[in-house]
Amino acid sequence: VPYEDMVFSPINVAWACLMRARTLQNVGELDIGAALTHLPLSDLPQQLGCGDVTLWDRWIAHPTLDAYWRAHAVSTNIAKVKAPVLQISGWYDDSRGPIDYTDALARVPGHPLIRLVMGPGAHKGVDYVAGDFGPQARVDTRRLQLRWFDHYLLGKDNGVDREAPVDLFVIGDNAWRKETAWPLARAVPTSWYLSSAGHANTSGGDGVLDTIPPSGAVADTFTDDPADPTPFLIDSRELETSLNEDYTALNASRADELAFTSAPLTRPIEVTGQMSAAFWAASDAKDTDWDFMLLDVAPDGQAQRVQDGVVRARFRNGYDRAVPLTPGSVERYRMDLWFTSRVFEPGHRIRVTVCSALFPKYDRNLNTGADNERDSTSVVAHQR
Repeated sequence: VPYEDMVFSPINVAWACLMRARTLQNVGELDIGAALTHLPLSDLPQQLGCGDVTLWDRWIAHPTLDAYWRAHAVSTNIAKVKAPVLQISGWYDDSRGPIDYTDALARVPGHPLIRLVMGPGAHKGVDYVAGDFGPQARVDTRRLQLRWFDHYLLGKDNGVDREAPVDLFVIGDNAWRKETAWPLARAVPTSWYLSSAGHANTSGGDGVLDTIPPSGAVADTFTDDPADPTPFLIDSRELETSLNEDYTALNASRADELAFTSAPLTRPIEVTGQMSAAFWAASDAKDTDWDFMLLDVAPDGQAQRVQDGVVRARFRNGYDRAVPLTPGSVERYRMDLWFTSRVFEPGHRIRVTVCSALFPKYDRNLNTGADNERDSTSVVAHQR
């Protein structure tokens, strides 16, 4: 918090205002949705009516992965953790922490038991997620916590230390499944390829997603205007930034978004694990963003967000230093698309969208190569 891959998330202003004093402050009456469009981002709390927020100013002062962030990062000291660890989260939680911490702890020689529980919900539970995940979706995690503490703090032999270390809720199958390790050893990394005839703009375009590499494909182009950024669907009154909203209308209407959609699936495909994207792109700007989103498209056309990721071009060589783009140069990027456990069902299609903004989940790249958090001037970028 508040950066994802060193891209600032302005929606965190609600949390910063909430935490601005020794007791929790009332943010229920703040018009956060309207305020988020304000530039510069640095004085957003004052624009919103929160006054000076020291925490916000501290965030803005550190726009790269510097010594300040390294000192505060869990990963910096995680090898010192010697206690057994129980983590309970959800596939639509805003935080990638539980998975990253599990990966990091697993690399510590001789670490005690690490248990991971990943459900279908968000940061506050399953009720914040759209759809019905069946009768198994709701489980008594408090009971698991009490059993865990009973064993490790009170010494009770209740068997919690002998159970499978990973509990996953597989969306689509709508069932819990116990695993012996994360990531799954039997998972088969599979590549999907983007291609088109050069007109992948909107879901009505000719963008194709397939496991068969294209024999050749022309470039797709779109325009990114920070004054009219591609939206990310969010209720700004909440702090949830990773829900499974329906993007059908946006996919069909935004020409500043490319859409690559598979043919209807003839068999179920399970995706359980980490996801990433590798791509080549060029911009006529000195800096820009690339945003990918993975969606599950139902037979009726409903396009439900599964996950998304972002790359800020200036950080293509590392989060600790900003390197401007040479306008027009083709660069290779790699993007973290987080993780999921989901069965894409027969008749459904898989879609990947590409754009240069998901606002307000991520702040707008002003495309100037200057300070995105302190400046108010932007330029239109032409993307390829």
